[in-house]
Amino acid sequence: MKTDPDWRALPDATPAEMRRLLRRSLERNPKNRLHDIADARIVLTEAMDGRLDPIASHGSVTGARTPGLWPALTALAITAAILTSVVAWRRGQTSPVEPPLVRFAVSSDPDLQIGTAETTPFAISADGRIIVFRAGLRGSADSLWARTLGDPMPRELVDTQDGGRPAISPDGAWVAFVVSNQIKKVRTAGGPVTHLATLNNTSGALSWVSNEEILYETIRPSLGIHSVSANGGVPKVLIPIDSSTGEVSQRRPLVIRDSRVVLYVSGARGRAELAAFSLEDGRRARIGVDGAQALGVVEDHLVWVRSDGTLMAAPFDARALKVTGPLIPLAERVGRSETGTKAALSQSGALLYLTPATPAAYLKVLDAMGGTRIETSEAKGFRWPRLSPDGRRIAVEIASGGLDPLTGEPVATDLWILDQKTLEPTRMTSTGRASRPEWTPDGRSLIYVARSSTNLREVWILPIDRSAEPRRLAEIEGSVQHAVMEPDGRSLIALTSGSAGGATEDMFRIPIDPPGAPSKILDMARLQGPRVSPDGRWLTYYERYAGDVHVRSLGDAGALQVTNGRGAMPAWAGDSRRLFYLTGAGLAVAELQTKPVLSVTRRKALSGFSSRIEEFDVSRDAQTFVVIVPVNPGEVQVAVNWGDELRRTLRARQAPSGPHP
Repeated sequence: MKTDPDWRALPDATPAEMRRLLRRSLERNPKNRLHDIADARIVLTEAMDGRLDPIASHGSVTGARTPGLWPALTALAITAAILTSVVAWRRGQTSPVEPPLVRFAVSSDPDLQIGTAETTPFAISADGRIIVFRAGLRGSADSLWARTLGDPMPRELVDTQDGGRPAISPDGAWVAFVVSNQIKKVRTAGGPVTHLATLNNTSGALSWVSNEEILYETIRPSLGIHSVSANGGVPKVLIPIDSSTGEVSQRRPLVIRDSRVVLYVSGARGRAELAAFSLEDGRRARIGVDGAQALGVVEDHLVWVRSDGTLMAAPFDARALKVTGPLIPLAERVGRSETGTKAALSQSGALLYLTPATPAAYLKVLDAMGGTRIETSEAKGFRWPRLSPDGRRIAVEIASGGLDPLTGEPVATDLWILDQKTLEPTRMTSTGRASRPEWTPDGRSLIYVARSSTNLREVWILPIDRSAEPRRLAEIEGSVQHAVMEPDGRSLIALTSGSAGGATEDMFRIPIDPPGAPSKILDMARLQGPRVSPDGRWLTYYERYAGDVHVRSLGDAGALQVTNGRGAMPAWAGDSRRLFYLTGAGLAVAELQTKPVLSVTRRKALSGFSSRIEEFDVSRDAQTFVVIVPVNPGEVQVAVNWGDELRRTLRARQAPSGPHP
């Protein structure tokens, strides 16, 4: 802002038109500065197409397509857009010429697979210049990566393997993260990792109050939002659960530093809505809007993500802790999953988000090396594949009718059976309410979850030869999320919630032959994917929020956390000693031993399997895999100057629509 850039530092091969474009983009006088990104786009396109002569500063002429020139030009254009927004943010005033909205992918490297399964998979600094995300090079373990906008190449932060849930300090110097129930931090520029706290619970999203204090959510066994010193120390409860309102969970805290207010998602009576807590005087209030994640406050408007993934805005009084005007749905939609939404908003107004995935996917049958044997010719809403005990058939759920706008779940789902070798389909249900198929041990029937007219879910059984009508298998209190049958066929393992939208879930063992009273196995928030080992001794499942695979004995032989920081949808091999699971890089296998104690002897990533696999199952001999690969899994993008676009949207909404005096 005080002197012109040193234009001699540009590469010799920079086209003359590009030099003029950069000078106009970075002109300090707003009247002479480039006004529209469309003008810049013409020059950039011509440079990419080779229509500009890259004349060197000393007058030499080089070829029209200089290697690496296009990424450099793109980075320079992004830098110009960022500089405009950063200067306006630092000055605290509106620029005379509002900067344009610029969107681009966080990474264009096909070998760098960005993990987006967990809550808050990425973070953006207050000034919008630094992004930190979890990713892994193809075939390797995940770690944290950082990218400074304007530099197209992300860099790995050393010693952050299996780290997740990043949060960047207000000054942009540090990123805090969670790994193996520990909170750590590392400089965003790289350097040694510092340990901050060891937790006795599962931790989710983090948020910095200041450069000296960090907030984090806890999931189990204790709930509530806690705080810990950014220099390390003993954590303490900051916002306890408010049992008087029926609150059972507090998720995804976000600190609005200017007003010293913490926004979070409060779960109570089967509903998730936004709540606020004042760090100044301890007041708290439920804001009363459906919400999956608060992103920030722009122009005195609260910006948040609704449960269906829609970005929302509404006038917000931070002092009174309440929304004061109409709720405004914005055009943006962001990716979401059962663990939350995937978006972050910088204080300067840059939006980082995962574009929504489409439900359409291909079903593929692969060999043990990841090679494709056969795949469906058409993409459909395939979900929940399950190989029969003999490996000859595949039970699968197929979704249709789009997604429910409130829950994000498919409107209608039915069960089909496919021949494993030909993928010839046979329809099993036509109600639009059947989901999550599992085979009975003899392979003759399917058990599944059927949604009732009141949206409660019950366990039903259906012979695959249609020799009998479907029937309810067991009386289970609450709403069943998933059920599997034990190998002896005499009991079910059922995951239930107290209501159709319950915030906590319990896992029960339920005798069905003969019928008996259920016994509780686990009481924990948000479990998923229970599977019983073929020998009937072990139960595996994974945590939706923490992203870890667990194994526990169905007798008294102990329990084990199999993964540290990343793992989902575990499936047993027939020997009951190998456990396959999804990671950010594809598929992996853990080899277990049970004596003298239950433990993992080896973890191994499987080469040849795509990181785009969304769901899978494995045959008993571990030689056949059936996988679901989405057509569009979503992409992590950043929208620079999104806050200015929001301001323009708000002004347009407030403008009078007709003639006026």
